[in-house]
Amino acid sequence: MQKTFSNFDQKWKVIDSGSGSDELRNFRKKKRSELLETEYPNRRVEEWKYTSVLSLGDLAFEAPRSLEVSEQLREKLLDSQFHNILLVDGYLDPICLRNLNQIDGLKASSIADAYSQKFDVLREVSMKLTTKWDTPFLKLNDSMLSEGVCLEVADSAVVEKPIRVIHLNLDMSVQKTVQPRIVLRCGKFSKAALIQHFVCEGQATTFTNVVTELELMPGAHLSQMKIIKHSNQAVHVGVDRVTLSRDSVFSDMNACLSGKLVRQDLNVILNGENSEAHLNGIYVGKGYNHFDNHLNVVHRKPHATSTQTYKGVLGDHSRAVFNGKIIVERDAQKTDASQLNKNLLLSNSAEIDSKPELLVDADDVKAAHGATVSQLDENEVFYFQTRGIEKDTAESMLSKGFVDEVIFKEKNLLLRKTLEKEMADVFPNL
Repeated sequence: MQKTFSNFDQKWKVIDSGSGSDELRNFRKKKRSELLETEYPNRRVEEWKYTSVLSLGDLAFEAPRSLEVSEQLREKLLDSQFHNILLVDGYLDPICLRNLNQIDGLKASSIADAYSQKFDVLREVSMKLTTKWDTPFLKLNDSMLSEGVCLEVADSAVVEKPIRVIHLNLDMSVQKTVQPRIVLRCGKFSKAALIQHFVCEGQATTFTNVVTELELMPGAHLSQMKIIKHSNQAVHVGVDRVTLSRDSVFSDMNACLSGKLVRQDLNVILNGENSEAHLNGIYVGKGYNHFDNHLNVVHRKPHATSTQTYKGVLGDHSRAVFNGKIIVERDAQKTDASQLNKNLLLSNSAEIDSKPELLVDADDVKAAHGATVSQLDENEVFYFQTRGIEKDTAESMLSKGFVDEVIFKEKNLLLRKTLEKEMADVFPNL
């Protein structure tokens, strides 16, 4: 633990010299000291049995400096179809921030300003999202709380365009760490969509540790999409913490498309009657990619619904882990919960560890789970070949068709088109 987290000394020094209230600085220092009392994730811990992050202890991270974003780069990344937020190596682009605050029903501020001005309010939200599955990387992010954005959607507001957060890591010769936090509070009967897009220039060696906190008030509707497309030298750890009030609806689409190691924890608490959570994901592994998705869905109130559908395609020496957990507490009668994980292995060296779980304390519920692992049907590949289609193209077509079922669960047409555009690089033969 001490060896690993001493690698962040330079980052902490830069953050301590930056902006923020005394209350925020004291909070960060407190979390820093708590880290040394926390058990570092290792394979003896059940939640980390199939994923090792010990290699982070061998790296010496430098803190990226604030960079001016050129107009050429901004035009390349920003899309007028979205409300854009640009984070370059964790630093928030001020022009995007000003543009967001001109939108009716939407308020935006940097995470450092938000915590300095509303520390008690945001800490209360964070405590409301606390579960026993919170990892030490959440405390690590707390100890560097300075990067990212806080968003608030007003009651009854409808944000017409999706909000797009672009996490850009620049290609540099140094090993970098970015620790952003995205906070989004959706007011009563509001409606919004959020897309987080992680991209990397070149083959930068980065460690991204991102925390997303989402609070849905009664009747709110929120769609989120995450597209993770890092370099093959990058490590990504993400924690999403979501709480739903009565009659609120949360839809999530998670796409892992590249990265040396990607570990994501999605913790969703259905804390209101008639709330709904629909969690969908795809992962496509090549080379030595390692993808680990952990889902914890907690039903606390009656008449709530949750679904989980994750599909993966793994080739070469890639590996994936899926751990989906549904917890139905005693008061959550009339719960309807389902979970499905399907995997397609394209090589003898690819591997999937799938672990669906149900923990049910209520006695009047519908709950189901399942997991499958298979290979491509040789007869189907041969059928394509008899029609003059090359074998590689046939395999790509069948693999793309396998995950399309999940992609088409995304109801927001613009979000779905954005994901399909990124898929073109994953299946280049199509």
